[in-house]
Amino acid sequence: GNGIPDECESVGTPFCFCASGAPCGNSDPAAGCANSTGSGALLAGRGGSSVSADDLVLTATGLPSTALGLLFMGPSQVASKPLGDGLRCITGGLRRYPVQKAAGGTVVYSGLVTYANANFPPAGNIFSGSTWHFAHWYRDPGGPCGSNSNVSSAVSVTFVP
Repeated sequence: GNGIPDECESVGTPFCFCASGAPCGNSDPAAGCANSTGSGALLAGRGGSSVSADDLVLTATGLPSTALGLLFMGPSQVASKPLGDGLRCITGGLRRYPVQKAAGGTVVYSGLVTYANANFPPAGNIFSGSTWHFAHWYRDPGGPCGSNSNVSSAVSVTFVP
């Protein structure tokens, strides 16, 4: 709140809440579509959006306790499209980060700029002035719609130097 972004402040603009259009009526207007926990997964950004500091931390919460999943990003938002038991609101040249296992229903991602710029083709690099949209896809065998997967809410981040 002091005008200097740091690790305890929100970063990015949240979107893709499951308020309507849920695949099997599994709405959760405060997160992604409801999963086997009874509520949806929420993706939130903290830290900063500096490319040089690579200080963005994205945290997915509300996941099944030990769910396997991955963070994906894309350059454009799209109207909600069903994906598993959830909604996909990101389109374009999608890029994915390595699979991670939730610990107690939470997954934390950091070093996003470094990973993207070292592993994705140039069109997937993160640079100052670029805007990327992120969401967490995860396995959910006991999910309400029976598709065995779901998606968190999403976060849009515009990066600065």
